[in-house]
Amino acid sequence: MELSIDVSIAVIPFVILNLSLVFWCIIDWRKRNQFAYFQKPVWLIFILFIQLIGPILYLLIGRKENDD
Repeated sequence: MELSIDVSIAVIPFVILNLSLVFWCIIDWRKRNQFAYFQKPVWLIFILFIQLIGPILYLLIGRKENDD
């Protein structure tokens, strides 16, 4: 029983990181009109359904720098 509690405590930072990234990316996604590589709905699917990797991909390659 102790092992499952230890694992839960170890997973909590990753859950918080993932949720923070998802919320940040959704806020940024709503503000932008132009995206690199894919259209707006596709990036939303990446952000929401590809956990941790989707938001990171969006931040690294999905945003166009000239769009505010």
